[in-house]
Amino acid sequence: MNFEEMKKFLESTGLNAESISKIMADFGISPENMDKAKELLEQFGIKEVDQKSLEDVMKSFVDILPPEVKKQVSQLALEFEKFYPDMPMPEDIKKLLEKWNS
Repeated sequence: MNFEEMKKFLESTGLNAESISKIMADFGISPENMDKAKELLEQFGIKEVDQKSLEDVMKSFVDILPPEVKKQVSQLALEFEKFYPDMPMPEDIKKLLEKWNS
């Protein structure tokens, strides 16, 4: 697995929230297989995971997503929040998702 390979693949695919999940699974990245995620983080140069490192990784990943995918992800996340009112989304994340949805 290689980040540049994944990036090119994501950019060349007609993406939606469902296809992103499938792509991640195709690359072996899942909650059940954190070794693949760790391998990808190491390719980013991140040996130790902390809040700043994760933010940098997420920003890099999100930057390659087309606006229509960001909107779909936003809508999905905001809908998900409605079903779990006892688990409120952090305000900064909610504002970012609302920005993607506009």
